[in-house]
Amino acid sequence: MDEIQINLAEVDIDENSDDCQVAAWGEIYLTIGKTSFPFENWTDVVSSVLDMWTENIIDFVRKKKTQCTLFFMDGPYNVRVYARKNNYITLICRDDYGNVFVRSVVELATFLEKILICTSSFIDVCKHTAPNYYAMNYTCQKLTSACSVLQSLVHELR
Repeated sequence: MDEIQINLAEVDIDENSDDCQVAAWGEIYLTIGKTSFPFENWTDVVSSVLDMWTENIIDFVRKKKTQCTLFFMDGPYNVRVYARKNNYITLICRDDYGNVFVRSVVELATFLEKILICTSSFIDVCKHTAPNYYAMNYTCQKLTSACSVLQSLVHELR
């Protein structure tokens, strides 16, 4: 089983924008073992990626689905999540053309915890660097709620 990390950095939010729905860009990528996916320092729409990931992974766990897909927004990359026995999952990091970059078996609670940490970090950045954005942005509010759900799911699985 490989060590997994979800990396978040360089989040850029235009705090002076009057548009509270403006996207938050930044670096977001996975490191599984020694492989970075899609690539080290991958830049994407962090707010949308985390919104989709939290929604899909919570649905996966609650409905006891056998698989789900976590998409990156800017490019043909995704992470396929497959259920295994004893609360483990298989992660397959791939592109839309079928190329597999890395595959790993991970404890479900550990993966949920990594998503929770990344999402919480994003929320903290929003609160501290762009409080108006955080207060008015629907995605930030959804992600705050998702963190509570993820925390409960991790607790149930441990």
